[in-house]
Amino acid sequence: MHRRGQLEAVQPGRRFRPLVAGIMVSTARVLTIGPDAYGIPHVYFEITMAPPSGRNVVHESRVLSLESFAELYPEPVSA
Repeated sequence: MHRRGQLEAVQPGRRFRPLVAGIMVSTARVLTIGPDAYGIPHVYFEITMAPPSGRNVVHESRVLSLESFAELYPEPVSA
């Protein structure tokens, strides 16, 4: 997906994963998108990290600029 398409795909309710594979499975769910004080769009999201066993799941809220989020979490997860 080209860069503009990646940015447009980031919408509230959608889920994304990083391309980096590892022991932990992480999924980011977009909560909202809004500008900061300088007008730069930021993604407010919840990240869920879990080992393959599904035990000890971690939920955290985070914020990244839209550009950074699209770069770090480029893989959409189907519903």
